[in-house]
Amino acid sequence: MAVAGVVALSACFIGPDCDFDPCPPGKGSVAALDAQGSERWRTPLSDRSTEPPLVSGDYVLVDGCRAVHVLDAATGRLLLSTEEISDTVGVAGGFVWGADAPDDGKAGQGVRGEPLDGRGGRSIHHAGGGPGESGDFRRTFVVSRDRLVGTHGDVLSVYPAAGGPDRSVQLPIRPTERLVVVEDRVAVAAASDGSVVGVDLATMRLAWRVVPQQVSRRFDLRLEARGETVLVSAVGDSLAGDSGSAPRRTQEVFAVSASDGTVFWRHLSTELADADDTVAVLVSPTSVVGVDVATGRQRWSLRAQPGHTGGLADLGLTTDPTAPVVAGSTVALPGVSLQGQPVVVGVDARTGRELWRRDGPLQPVGLTDTFGALAWDESRAADSHAWLAALDPRTGEQVWKQQLTAERVTEPHPRAHLAGDPARSQTILLDLPQVPQGGCY
Repeated sequence: MAVAGVVALSACFIGPDCDFDPCPPGKGSVAALDAQGSERWRTPLSDRSTEPPLVSGDYVLVDGCRAVHVLDAATGRLLLSTEEISDTVGVAGGFVWGADAPDDGKAGQGVRGEPLDGRGGRSIHHAGGGPGESGDFRRTFVVSRDRLVGTHGDVLSVYPAAGGPDRSVQLPIRPTERLVVVEDRVAVAAASDGSVVGVDLATMRLAWRVVPQQVSRRFDLRLEARGETVLVSAVGDSLAGDSGSAPRRTQEVFAVSASDGTVFWRHLSTELADADDTVAVLVSPTSVVGVDVATGRQRWSLRAQPGHTGGLADLGLTTDPTAPVVAGSTVALPGVSLQGQPVVVGVDARTGRELWRRDGPLQPVGLTDTFGALAWDESRAADSHAWLAALDPRTGEQVWKQQLTAERVTEPHPRAHLAGDPARSQTILLDLPQVPQGGCY
């Protein structure tokens, strides 16, 4: 199992006069670090957050619990703080886009863009399609260059971010997942019945539709684009035998051409963990496998249990699909030693050959050409969780280490604090206090 430390605040049981604030004041900063860990800029922010920073073009977006903050990625200059949106998706057309912020305790229903120049916002309340629910568009839309692409019910719509008439096409499904736009040409959408469809954005026509090979009453799907190939991970429950049988978990990963829907390959009984442009890492309850993205051919396989042929003799591997991550042609695989201690092993993404090992609950996250991790220093065990580090993907050596100074209510996870910015060869470090988990009852 994955090693993670979470210590939630206890709830406040102090009766009707409880004045618990779900977002108390907090102070911290966001910074940009170069490849050696030196600061290029650091900007103070007064807020709290549990979400990782997001790099969108030339901007860094921070989803705080009090406001959304937009910074210039090159200089760190704070351009905008707004309480009008939440769950930011990206910047396009001179606006930062996200869901309408809750109003008087009620969830927002539409999508809103807040202008970077302060000249007036835009709201989109897509009402077409059926059977649709208010809020569908905000759950599925993405920013693709200068436009917004999303669905409401069974209608896919494209909106120019700067304003203008929208274009729409009816779909044979009702998408439930956030869309993926491949090379600004094809929008790929997925629905809980397992269907995955591609829409040509130039002609606004349905180009293709594919479904999993396995059958389930409902699927949870995950879409990842790698070049012109879309990787689909489908997890569902199907009934085996008579109506009294317990649900059986089904798993499948398949690769689809974004252009015409050709299915390149399928692997059953696996889930997608991570991938780069050449290798996809799949996990099953018994193994971790690297396959070629283009052909599906197995490049390597490691048994999860220690001591088995084809595995690591002294290390059991974690098969949680969120654990393995890929960066710099290397796969970081968390596991547990025979002594029960957490270990991370780095293997070559193309061959599965072991390159390095590091002890400790590092919780790695891929940052394009490096790994972010907890900086584990046994000589400073009392405060080691207050440090984050970057690891060289080919050697596992620590390249830099940074201390987190903001107040925290749980142990940090690199995924919540770090984001890669490959366009500027830098890493964004978010050091804000976390949002307390608690309340009055």
